[in-house]
Amino acid sequence: MIQLPNGCKCSELKVNPANWETAKASLKKNWYIYYRFYDPTLKEKYPKGKLRIIKGMNEAKTLEERRAVTKALMELELNELKKLGFNPILEKHIAPFEQSHSIFPQTPFLEALRLAFAKAGFQGRTHTDIKSVLGYVEKASIQIGLDYVSISEIKPSHMLLLLEQCGKIKDRWTANTYNVYIKYLSILFGQLLQHQAVEFNPVRDLKKKKTIKNIRPVLSLEECARVDQFTKAYDERLWRFVHIFFHSGSRTTEILKVKGEHVDLKRQKVRYLVLKGKNYEWVERTIKDIAVPFWQAAMEGCSKGDYVFSKGLQPGASSIRAEQISRRWRKHIKGKLGIDCDFYSLKHLNTDQTAALLDLKTASAHNSHKSTKTTLTYAVNERERVHQKLKEVNNSFAD
Repeated sequence: MIQLPNGCKCSELKVNPANWETAKASLKKNWYIYYRFYDPTLKEKYPKGKLRIIKGMNEAKTLEERRAVTKALMELELNELKKLGFNPILEKHIAPFEQSHSIFPQTPFLEALRLAFAKAGFQGRTHTDIKSVLGYVEKASIQIGLDYVSISEIKPSHMLLLLEQCGKIKDRWTANTYNVYIKYLSILFGQLLQHQAVEFNPVRDLKKKKTIKNIRPVLSLEECARVDQFTKAYDERLWRFVHIFFHSGSRTTEILKVKGEHVDLKRQKVRYLVLKGKNYEWVERTIKDIAVPFWQAAMEGCSKGDYVFSKGLQPGASSIRAEQISRRWRKHIKGKLGIDCDFYSLKHLNTDQTAALLDLKTASAHNSHKSTKTTLTYAVNERERVHQKLKEVNNSFAD
């Protein structure tokens, strides 16, 4: 289906005869273009859409000329439909909705979700994740005929059908994936509530599925040595970035937003813009003594307004996406060295080592966590350390 202004859509434009682009096409046959047009406001009268037929190419006497006229007519029709809001059912042009300003209760489901996504201004990983979710939601909603249902008519039962279809078309669909889709769809409907396009959030009360929380694997000392040797020989900037990130206590998205003006080598501090709940705030994190040489090298030639880690992981005017780091790690470390751990596991490893060498509270402060409960998800061996300490407590009941 081709999506058109005002919530309308049409099927792909086709030509009779079907072989019109081949040498076997016959000039003796009656040529015409045809497609079906759908208007959501007229779906009761035209539930299967309206068939539109376009002629005007049959006067051409050669195959080459007839093809050229046919292509020109198709392009003209698509332009009328897409840009000028032509409605073949009403046989007139209708000015498209001003999509950049308003979302209406009658706005079709998919269009409303796209507008909500655009207006929310999501950043970083959230933007990437919701964009990915929307990709599968679009495919699934088209397959079950939900794409052009008015957003105000969407019910919890529709969302359950949608999630079920997403599970059928997505290669990997787990209970955790299901819960993630509920989370992000609920966020989008929250935006729609703000624009008064819907009266309630149909996703809010859907029950999440029970999941098993796996412990993230971290690099062994032997694997750390292999990664260190390989990256230093392969790409010194990548090697330096690995060390800086490992000691930073930051997320990938946070460190890639660091500019020269945020780094104070004298005080050994870096300012990071951190997302806390729904709000951003600035936090300062310590540059460890061991990481100072890496930061000094990274800051060479970096002006105040430059991103420290731009293209090529060197100072530059534009920021890069966190996916670029993950992709390089996946290609070179996981692919070439056969290591299963992902790049973000470096933060888990550093947090766990810091908690072991100092304590969980200090590790939590370094990561800018509001509580040690969050830090426990990173310090993967902390519970075992507590277990060992408790085993050695020799407080006697009788003595």
